[in-house]
Amino acid sequence: MSSSRSISDARLIFLVCFFSTLSFFSVDLVTPSLPSIMHSFKTDPNHIQIIIFVYILGLSLSQFFYGPLSDRYGRRIVVILGASTCFAGNLFAIFAHSLVQLIIARFICAFGAGAGMILARVVFRDCFSGTTLLRANSYFSMSVNISPAIAPFIGGLIQEDLGWRWTFLLLAVWAFIVFITSKRNLPETLATEKQIPLHLRSLFHTYYRILKDKPFIYSALLSGTTLGASLTYLFMSPFLYQLTLHLSPSQNGLVYLANAGGFLLGATCVNRLSERYTPYQFIRSGLAICLLAALVLLTLGLWGIINIWVLLIPAGMNSIGSGFVMPATGVIALENMEMGAGRAASLLGGIRLLIVAFCSLLVILVHEFNQTPMASLMLGFSVAGVFFYRELTARSDSGKRHIWRIWRRKT
Repeated sequence: MSSSRSISDARLIFLVCFFSTLSFFSVDLVTPSLPSIMHSFKTDPNHIQIIIFVYILGLSLSQFFYGPLSDRYGRRIVVILGASTCFAGNLFAIFAHSLVQLIIARFICAFGAGAGMILARVVFRDCFSGTTLLRANSYFSMSVNISPAIAPFIGGLIQEDLGWRWTFLLLAVWAFIVFITSKRNLPETLATEKQIPLHLRSLFHTYYRILKDKPFIYSALLSGTTLGASLTYLFMSPFLYQLTLHLSPSQNGLVYLANAGGFLLGATCVNRLSERYTPYQFIRSGLAICLLAALVLLTLGLWGIINIWVLLIPAGMNSIGSGFVMPATGVIALENMEMGAGRAASLLGGIRLLIVAFCSLLVILVHEFNQTPMASLMLGFSVAGVFFYRELTARSDSGKRHIWRIWRRKT
């Protein structure tokens, strides 16, 4: 832990969660406006989905940039740089007059917002361990997963009253607040003696060493597929709610509050039960819930049953399962990364988001925005998560025992 840190744990967790939620809030605030943007630029749903794909791609690529940078120059400067980049991207989006300009603006915004995602993982890893680290990760998971559920509700209200350009104005203001607050209040948590020189050969060697760690790679793949299942629903459902069920943008945003409740319940359980159960047990329970949710949604879709509750209840169940899985995989992936935590976090975030980018690409390729393709994609990602969990436990029987020994020792 850096000696320069002079802030309470609770305040540090709050600041980190506030900064990091900007990344996913930025994509989901715009979600209810997608049909309106589609009409503004006279295009079709599949072209509009490119906005989401480019944003997620920008987030994923930014992870590989900010991770090594944070290990060399510290965590604080990375947040300041990212917030200013995000602010510039949102200003560009406000005045975009074509779909191409908006796509470019979204990529810039995403590349800046990605700094917050690195911040949470490495700062918590700098400052906490054991059950305290799991609790901190559960707060991060709670904030990151609840904000996408709340964001569409806010975005829907803005869309109905003011129009989609105002959503980017709100995001620009938020990025500016993050910039100012990080300069004034965020401490540096990386000790000087732990800074790693930024050499390309050393960087690739470190990445290679991290990728050989089986708990890390399978935890990253598992968390990515779990996130992919959740975001498949968020990417595809606006067209179901607004074009099929004829909900208004604000009503569309309102139904996503069920997701917030699900994520909150799952992450709260992890927070409260972290001293009684291991990360592996949380992952196993969360995957079972996600699988059940996808199967229910797919079965009802095959029967031709579609209404708000048919979509809402399985989505809420999936959110609960994700709230179990996400913080636990973060603990397993980064538990043994004593040096180069920023690089490990960049790989973790990059792998997660590349899977999500692949998810958004699949959404673009699905020409029918109805319940069955959405449920099929969610089920596919959940099944992939089960496979990665089996590989995680099978290939790391010794790793599992190691995590358990660490867990008992630190608690």
